[in-house]
Amino acid sequence: MVTRTVCIVGNAPSRILARSEPDDVEIWATSLGFRLLPRIDRYFELHADKKLRLNVPPTNDQGYMPWLQAFQGKVFVLEPDSEIPHGVIYPTDAIIERFGHYLTDTIAYMLALAIYEGVTCIKLYGVDMALDEEYANQRPCVLYYLGIAKGAGIEVVLP
Repeated sequence: MVTRTVCIVGNAPSRILARSEPDDVEIWATSLGFRLLPRIDRYFELHADKKLRLNVPPTNDQGYMPWLQAFQGKVFVLEPDSEIPHGVIYPTDAIIERFGHYLTDTIAYMLALAIYEGVTCIKLYGVDMALDEEYANQRPCVLYYLGIAKGAGIEVVLP
């Protein structure tokens, strides 16, 4: 059996653990990942509103768009964007058809895609979702996809 491991990286302090993953583990990042990781295989910029994308901390700095434009890997987006040359449209319709219309945040989108693509192991670093103000509506969706992953026999590794 072919194994495929994906490391999904968010913004919480445990994100640093992704730095020690071997080269055969795919690194999927969002937000601060562009600054802190020596290697990113896929990046997710799912903010359709460009003003939101550029003005929400921690991406509200001058280095983000130049980095995004220079990034050579796949950048998953929700709609075509001429400013992102390696943009790949996220397969929203296929994901919704398979799992239902329950996607509240970028981490959930990332988890759904990993499951959809048939990975054998998902590692989550920097995905603590500890702040109730910010993550109260997002945490259940992430848990939903973690449950689907476990139910599908996918190994889930949490720090």
